[in-house]
Amino acid sequence: MTKNTNPHTNEQVGRPFPYKRWIVVGVVCVGIPLVVQKCRRPTPSLEPLPIAQQRTADSALHEPTFTSITLPNLPQVIHENGATGERLLPETMGAGVAVADLDNDGALDIIAASGMSWKGEPVSSEAASKRSAITILRGDGKRSFEMVPIDHPPIYPMGIFAADYDGDSRVDLYITGVRTPHSLGHLLLRNVSTREGVRFEDVTAKSGLGAGPEWGTAAVWFDAEGDGDLDLLTNQYVKWSPTIDLAVGYTLTGVGRSYGPPMGFEGTDPIYWKNNGDGTFTESTSDSGFLVRNEATGVAVGKALGAIAEDLDGDHDLDIVIANDTVANFVFVNDGTGHFAERGVASGMAYDRNGSATGAMGIDAACIVDARTSDRSMPTPVPAKRAVAIGNFANEPDSFYVSDADALQFTDDAVLSGIALPTRRVLTFGLLLEDLNNDGSLDLVQSNGHIEPEIAKVQAGQSYQQTGQLLLQSPQTGRFQNVELSRDDTLGRLRVGRGLAAGDFDQDGSTDLVFTSNGGELEVLFGDAHAPEGTQVVEVVLRDAVGGGNTFGIGCVVTATLDDGAIRTRTVTPHRGYLSTSEARARFAFAPSETVRTLSARWMDGFTQEIALPPRATYQRVIVNRSTQGQAVPNTLNNPARSDPSVIPSPVISP
Repeated sequence: MTKNTNPHTNEQVGRPFPYKRWIVVGVVCVGIPLVVQKCRRPTPSLEPLPIAQQRTADSALHEPTFTSITLPNLPQVIHENGATGERLLPETMGAGVAVADLDNDGALDIIAASGMSWKGEPVSSEAASKRSAITILRGDGKRSFEMVPIDHPPIYPMGIFAADYDGDSRVDLYITGVRTPHSLGHLLLRNVSTREGVRFEDVTAKSGLGAGPEWGTAAVWFDAEGDGDLDLLTNQYVKWSPTIDLAVGYTLTGVGRSYGPPMGFEGTDPIYWKNNGDGTFTESTSDSGFLVRNEATGVAVGKALGAIAEDLDGDHDLDIVIANDTVANFVFVNDGTGHFAERGVASGMAYDRNGSATGAMGIDAACIVDARTSDRSMPTPVPAKRAVAIGNFANEPDSFYVSDADALQFTDDAVLSGIALPTRRVLTFGLLLEDLNNDGSLDLVQSNGHIEPEIAKVQAGQSYQQTGQLLLQSPQTGRFQNVELSRDDTLGRLRVGRGLAAGDFDQDGSTDLVFTSNGGELEVLFGDAHAPEGTQVVEVVLRDAVGGGNTFGIGCVVTATLDDGAIRTRTVTPHRGYLSTSEARARFAFAPSETVRTLSARWMDGFTQEIALPPRATYQRVIVNRSTQGQAVPNTLNNPARSDPSVIPSPVISP
């Protein structure tokens, strides 16, 4: 056999542990202060119970089940990655999915990045303008969908990020993609739906967003300075073109050219646009502190695939965490005025617990342990625990950074939490922290799949298609227990997993999931949590007709105070996971023994209102209009937008 002399070979494509030795050598040689700092990390923040107690608590966990739907209830949507055998990296990296109510009928819809061919007509041609790389499935509020055609300029899509950027109470779409001679780098589609159907207008150019990214990945809509409207941060992956990709030349012995990690590509910058409040944006990347450069070369270093907005330090503004592939993760801390400082190393989230950069993909963040007020039995208040979860490449466990809710000092607790071992072998793209069994604790669900179709030929322990994963968190111990899923199970089915989004399509109180598969079929899994009798599920949906900018309360915090002193918080965070958007809501599940004393919502400008709950019921969907005290809506499908228009601000829809 001819010896492979290409430097980008099997070990880098599969990325087993040996490659980390070079990172460690680099840290030792040039980063001794960093090593010293990491050695001084605080003690782990999740102290495990004795093994016997862990087993007792974990054994009580009940597993949710899921039901998949097919034709005719779910039209078939197959992702087209455009692969022609050249093994161009973007082909294996898509694609995302979004869950949102596009037509304000109270039922969630699905927006999928269904892809396109690399080969196409120039973007100005009539044929290209009619090509649809985005598919909309309109939900009926039960368990059926219909495909709705949508016209848009050509784009090779990556992520879909739904939000109302112009404050007209209709959900708009921002789509990231790969810029080529045949497709645009991104699209901003303004929702102009009427009662006759779902329609969008391309406003990319006139909004001031311009050509946008060369290879756009994760984007975040968020109110950076608390002025009531949504700003936009778009991340890019690597400096890429077909010529650069072919020159990098990753190969597998006995296979030939292959998809590989991004080590052979230059890094990129995010792009930040400030919302001017009039439907236009001003690019403000450098002025707002989002540029990160290699100190020696001045070259951009980011290789972003995941991003999330979260209040990391408890100062009531939104910070940004960016998951970078094979380079340090970024943590941009907001000073409250929309100016950011990069604090990845200082926060403890730049690297894993071994001091290594990981192949980071999807990301989510949430408070995973309740705070507790002081009383006679517990004289010292207990802070909440916030976690940032990041899915990593094969042979790397997930990163699971944990901190006290108001402290910007995180520790990678993947081992202590029980996440490291079951997530080490798989290659994770989409992941979400969701309470899937309605026991009040957030669980971890993952969408897994390799980037290289022939990986099994050189790594026996790897496969291109991989099963999904479910790790249930114990309310008693805070640890996660991996659920052994059969490949016949809907969640454990083999797929080339990429995007993952969550929502409650049939409004039954259980979380439903949408999976995308690279080059494969979109799947919708309806959850059945089988919660104990007496469990109370509350889904809080925010509406703001006063400020006019952040209509659906993105970034707002909903807090439940319980009679036993527990304080449970949920942030409205739709843009999370991998290239995807989940339903914009704050969701709680209260055990039969738990009683809610107060429920309140804190808006981004500091306005706080209490939410009145009706007598305890199994499931309540609470629509909170900022202009009122908050009002509970009965559990009737599609009720919120159809039976009581005073509950939700009426959208501006032309007759």
